[in-house]
Amino acid sequence: MDSYDVAAAFYLVKPYSYEKLAQALTRCGAKLLEQNQCVMVPGAAGQQPLLLHQITHTEYCGRCVEVHITSGEKITVPMRQADFAALLLDYPYFCDCTRGVLVNFEQVEELLADRFLLKNGTAVPISRLKYREVREQFLAFTYARMRGGH
Repeated sequence: MDSYDVAAAFYLVKPYSYEKLAQALTRCGAKLLEQNQCVMVPGAAGQQPLLLHQITHTEYCGRCVEVHITSGEKITVPMRQADFAALLLDYPYFCDCTRGVLVNFEQVEELLADRFLLKNGTAVPISRLKYREVREQFLAFTYARMRGGH
């Protein structure tokens, strides 16, 4: 039961073989690589990496994208919304929930009738026209995650 608290990626039972150790390292390495997934975006000093799993949601405003991250900071990216969305929507945990707003499903605490409630308490609106599609996408993400997928 304690393994759920620490989010164990693999178990090695003694005595273990080289093959089992290699399998454990491969799985843990893949998890670490996924955690450090990033996209390159324009910044003050040229291109800068943006860690995807740290993004809670984004908002397009004034010809820039405001990226909200888990630390509570906002990063302003001088980019068109369509170009920025194209970078993120390739990943199954990002969703275009209303015009100019993307949300990271990993940061969602609850799906309500008209908005997402994020883990940090932020409410992110969902378009009435897109609600059914967004809900289905969120439920598919949640189901895949429960089954051990992404």
